[in-house]
Amino acid sequence: MLLSLERYAEFTDEIEQKLGAVKKAAWSIYLKASNYSARVGALNAVLKALGIQKYIVQTRDINIHST
Repeated sequence: MLLSLERYAEFTDEIEQKLGAVKKAAWSIYLKASNYSARVGALNAVLKALGIQKYIVQTRDINIHST
């Protein structure tokens, strides 16, 4: 069980790093884009990334408290 939790933690850390990169790129697009649709799409990407991060954090808390 401990090994699977360690693997899960490594996986979620990697995903969170990638989501951080996505958010950074999306904010950059939002700030630089002159096209309204591109700005809306960038904000949508940020919101989706935040939703995924929220789910990861909630799941991590459940796994930690259930062991």
